Amino acid sequence: MKAKIYGVGGYTDQILWESVQMAAEELKMKVEIEKIEDIESFMKLGIWAIPALLLDETLVSYGRVPCISELKRYIMDQLKKEKEVDSKKIRPIN
Repeated sequence: MKAKIYGVGGYTDQILWESVQMAAEELKMKVEIEKIEDIESFMKLGIWAIPALLLDETLVSYGRVPCISELKRYIMDQLKKEKEVDSKKIRPIN
């Protein structure tokens, strides 16, 4: 799973980074985290409140740092969505 943290390099961005890492560790998952500090990127996505968190290109939080249990739920919800999409893909008959 890929996580993107949008912010300007402040304290809350760092706390969100650490919180996402902790949530992933508690779930025994690997999450690749990228920080994005380019304000034009925020605007293109319509993000007006930071920090913002995207999981696999889905905006899950903005304007605050969610608690660890919320982050774990966001991660699990995103995994469920991905599995649902994968199960609906047409597979060739062998």
